[in-house]
Amino acid sequence: MTAKDLRKSVWVAFGTGAVAITVVAEFGEYLTGIHINMILRISIVLGLTLGMWVLAGTWMLINNLGEERSLSGYSKVTQNKEAGAKQQEDSDIDSDA
Repeated sequence: MTAKDLRKSVWVAFGTGAVAITVVAEFGEYLTGIHINMILRISIVLGLTLGMWVLAGTWMLINNLGEERSLSGYSKVTQNKEAGAKQQEDSDIDSDA
């Protein structure tokens, strides 16, 4: 999942939530006569959208978990920071002598 897919899934969740909440509120008002304010509808839609955003982002991070990316050009520093630091200390000691 890429950032473009993440954006698409959030927009789909927003649209679906907006339509679903409006239909449920109107149908509920028709059956029961209880009116649901627009502020409550908007907050429910935004809550669904933010929840989908978090879940889709989590899914994207989990899918990319197995990909290894090097943080620097030196494999010793990337693989084992302590070994790289020890090697640096040893070269400093040799240069002092």
